[in-house]
Amino acid sequence: METSRVETPEPPADEPAERVIRTVDMSADLGDGYALVELESTFDGEWLLRRHGETIGSVTRVNSLSGYTVTGWEARHHTMKLPYGLRGSWRTRGLAAAAVADAHQRLCAKPKGKNHRDGRARGT
Repeated sequence: METSRVETPEPPADEPAERVIRTVDMSADLGDGYALVELESTFDGEWLLRRHGETIGSVTRVNSLSGYTVTGWEARHHTMKLPYGLRGSWRTRGLAAAAVADAHQRLCAKPKGKNHRDGRARGT
């Protein structure tokens, strides 16, 4: 995997500046447009997963109670924790990112609304 520093354009005056520390291109593993982004404003060990610039989730390093031993990674699609096993289920950051990308693809493919049936509402 390749790590590179990315400069962001100047944001409008009414929006706070988003300072990118580093970006990891995940296109080879997850598909076109995926990248893990570490921001100055996120806490240590948290990476945002973005697809074509849109944040779709995050992966977070999970530490032991002492704060020293890394025990795995936690994956979140938007703000919802993905319910795979126990806390820190994914052994690597890449596997956690793949879980977020998979959840995003599955949830975006679902029909919208509870009465959705091939574009028709129930009873029609």
